[in-house]
Amino acid sequence: MLFRKRLEGSFILPILPSSVNRQIRKIIKNKGFFPDDKSITKIVFLTLKNAAKKWTMPIREWSLALNQFEILCGDFKYQLLENEF
Repeated sequence: MLFRKRLEGSFILPILPSSVNRQIRKIIKNKGFFPDDKSITKIVFLTLKNAAKKWTMPIREWSLALNQFEILCGDFKYQLLENEF
């Protein structure tokens, strides 16, 4: 739950396109309970990965969002990329 508040209050969500922002909020809201921060990190990362397949235009300040996500999650995204869940 702490991670959810950090994520919603962070710099990441305000600069994402509204459709991606809505997808992340919908998944967080529908799931309701996360046993630990790692589980919500997986869900958010996979949501972003799926949404990225639909993007056709570059997103303004996307590199800043990715950098902040990497700071919050550490090397977790690289572990996901290697494991390909």
